[in-house]
Amino acid sequence: MRDAASVADRYLNAQGTHSEGQYRLTLDELAWLAAHASRLSATRLELLRSLQTALPGADGELKELLTDIIIMESRLAGRGERLQVLLAELKDDSPPDGVSVDQQRLREAIVEILEAAARVETAAEGSP
Repeated sequence: MRDAASVADRYLNAQGTHSEGQYRLTLDELAWLAAHASRLSATRLELLRSLQTALPGADGELKELLTDIIIMESRLAGRGERLQVLLAELKDDSPPDGVSVDQQRLREAIVEILEAAARVETAAEGSP
């Protein structure tokens, strides 16, 4: 896989614009990234539920923390789905020219996505 940072930089240059000293993404691209993050959150929620089930005798801080996170993320999941619907409606009605985002934070997230993909690919190559 190519250098993740280089790919992230190229993505940011291709998908965003600089305006008045700010980095901006189109609403379409922002909605896609938000949906991607939501899908990852849903996967995390299922992993935590599986862990909670696998540790039936767990007491104390771990059990309490897992329960709290599962409850909060379950609530957020429903709201995230509604957000996607509302973003789609906004795109159809009167989308803004772009949305200002923190370019460095977005770059870090994209590098993380690319490194995760590389890890999955490497793991898959090692399996029979």
